[in-house]
Amino acid sequence: MQEIFCCMDHSDIAIDDFVNEYETFPIMETSGTSKCDYCMNVAEYVLKLPADHNIADAGNQNRSNDQGEID
Repeated sequence: MQEIFCCMDHSDIAIDDFVNEYETFPIMETSGTSKCDYCMNVAEYVLKLPADHNIADAGNQNRSNDQGEID
């Protein structure tokens, strides 16, 4: 499972990066003793993929095939 650890200062950019990478909103939980992926301060949050999200399907939604049909 992919995760992003972030402090309060970097939570906005972490959410933006997560949505851009996985094309879905993250599950946001409090973090314990991990470090922020952006500044190495103590991470207050961990962003995770939802349990029902399939990484292989990211980016394939609403794309049409050569015949103009939706896959």
